[in-house]
Parts: sequence; structure tokens; C-alpha cells
Amino acid sequence: MRLPLFFIHLGIEPSNTQLLNVNQQVPLIRNKRKRYSKSSIIWEHCYKKLINGKEYLQCSNCSSFYLWLGSTSNIKNHLRNNHNLSEDSITEENKEEYSENEAEPNNKKMKCNTKTDNKLLKFVLINLNNYSIPKRKNLSGKILNEEFDRTVIKIKSCLAKASSITITLDLWTSIQNYPYMGVTCHCLDERMILSSYTLAVRHLPGTHSSEAIKENLKMVLNEYNIFDKIVGIVTDNCSNMINLSLLLNSDVHPEPRTSLSQMRKKVYQFSCCAHVLNLILQRMSKYSNEKEFETENRGDENFLSDIEAECMQNYASLIEKCRKIVSVFHQSTKYSEYLSEAQILLNIEQHKLIQDNKTRYNSTYMMIERLYEQLDAINHALTQPDIRRK
Repeated sequence: MRLPLFFIHLGIEPSNTQLLNVNQQVPLIRNKRKRYSKSSIIWEHCYKKLINGKEYLQCSNCSSFYLWLGSTSNIKNHLRNNHNLSEDSITEENKEEYSENEAEPNNKKMKCNTKTDNKLLKFVLINLNNYSIPKRKNLSGKILNEEFDRTVIKIKSCLAKASSITITLDLWTSIQNYPYMGVTCHCLDERMILSSYTLAVRHLPGTHSSEAIKENLKMVLNEYNIFDKIVGIVTDNCSNMINLSLLLNSDVHPEPRTSLSQMRKKVYQFSCCAHVLNLILQRMSKYSNEKEFETENRGDENFLSDIEAECMQNYASLIEKCRKIVSVFHQSTKYSEYLSEAQILLNIEQHKLIQDNKTRYNSTYMMIERLYEQLDAINHALTQPDIRRK
């Protein structure tokens, strides 16, 4: 006979009679099924009635009977066709239930999840008598598409007046590992004010070569009729982005440029300033000790002065210590609980610590800023007696 697990863990070998008693005394525990509240509109206008051993739904408005088999479609159609009642309808009686002193609606048909939704719904029902709240399908399938078309027409009219346009291009991958391409344009309007517009955020399947990026970028630019107006493009320093301006110039003017107008239409490429600064800071954070610094810059005696080299090493050491502190609280639930208790005790904002990321340019600054904000709470949490000192 196979022993139960708790006997094996305790190292006990019970007799057959003890096993029999255990099997008889321990009942099978099953999780209770969650009971859901009846939120359908039919339960406000119908009630169940048992006739000849079968359940029927009787309408309280007209005393009609419908056989109850678990589906609410028939009785819903009856309420909508015969009594003009549906879950999306708002009658005058519902509007009267919203008084100025009430913070939540009394109508069970209108479901609100937050106080903001309640206030907005209350404002609509009281002040906008002729307004009907759109349905979800109508909002996502029609209203948003119409608003998108109007926005595209407005952007095209603004870009048609511009003589020179600069674009910003970037590629990234989502959490679901889907690649996307974002295109933003910048130009000066008639009043010499800088205007920026997001042209596209598109899924970019396949290989991300320079040629593939160029073809997708051309499709976006041709949709807005601005391909001949591009004078500059801002990208990062990836290898597939560096050659992008050369490919665009070959498509705009395949022949050698001779006139001054053709020279002005050349597309220039610029590296993103934030990206370059981030690369500099990452390069500095690598030199956490003197050996790494000497190994990286051996053979170049005048690369940095002693003071500059010392500042770089101090910065790298500081960043490394900050990352270790954040990782300790991120990897241990016990430490994070101590931090939350310290924040409540010291009346400090209950913010979580931020770990920097190489692909986010300001994440290192945000990490240091958050550590400075939570400095007292961190010191209080690390003084707990059961925390190991390393």
C-alpha cells in the first residue's frame, strides 16, 4: 500500500488499521464554486415560476411565459421588442435617480468602476438630455476610425504648406516580442513655430535591414506626400540605420547633383543626441575599477587626465552600488516588505525603487533620483536585525 505524503515526510510507518482510519477520517476538500451576481436586465422585469416540474420566466409587465433553459436571449428579445427595454437604453426614470447629492448611480444597468466614471455619467445624464452614450462596438469600429481620418487630413494640410521637413525614426520590440517602427515628422509652420506630428506606428515583420526599413519608410512618406520634402532624418547609431540616408538620397536623385536646388534637397542624417549621451554614460559606468580603465585605454597616454579618470571611476562605482541596492529589494520579498513598512513609518511616498535599463536613456537618472527620495526608508529597512550583511 502506498503511504500518504505526510507519513513519508515525518518518517513514520503506520499500520494498516491506522491507514484505514486516516482514509476514512480525511474527507475530500473541494473548492467552492464562486457565485456570481445576476446582473442581467431580465431579473428586474422577470421572475422564475415552476409549472409542472419545469421552470418558466414570467414577464412582470405583460405576464408572458418563456421556458427557462439557462439562456436569456428569448426574454431579452421580448423586453426589447415589446417593452422597449434593453441593457444599453437610458430612460427618463434613470435620469431622475441621479440627484446632486448622490455620488453613485442607482440604476443597475449602468455599471461604473471608478468615481470618475460615476461623475462623468452623472454629468451626461443630467446636463445632456439629448445625448446617448455610444456602444463599445460603435466607439471602436466607427467613431475612432472617423476621428483618425479627420486627423490624417488635418496633418496632410499642415504638411502641404511646409517646404522642408525632418523626420525621426526608431525601431523597438514590444513585450510580446513584436517589432514596430515609429515615424515622427517636424516642420515650421507659417508663424515659424515648430510643429511635430506622429505619422505612423507600424508593425515591421521580417528582417530589419536597411533596404527593408527604407521601403517601409517610403510607404509612410508617400501616404502624406512629403517624400520630396525630407531634408533630415534623426536615428540611433545602429548599422541598419546609418546607411538609411544614402539609400533615400539614391531614390530621390539617382543622378549626380549639379544644380543648387538639388544639393539643397539632399537628405542629411543626424544621430540622436540623447542616444549619444546615453552611450557616453554607459561607457563611463564600465570603468568600475582602475584595471578595467587601463585595459580599455592602454597605448593612449593622453586619453584622460588623472582627475578625469578618477571622476569616471567614482561615477562607475556609484552606479554599480546603486544597482546592487535596487536589485536587493527587487529580488527579495522580505526586503521589499521592510521597505514598505519603513515608508509608512517615516511618512515617505510609497514608491518602488527603479532599476536602470540600457535601452532607456533616462532610466539611470530616474534610479538615482528614486534612491535619493527613499534614502531614509532604505537605511531604516537595512537596519533590521535579520538582514544579512554582505
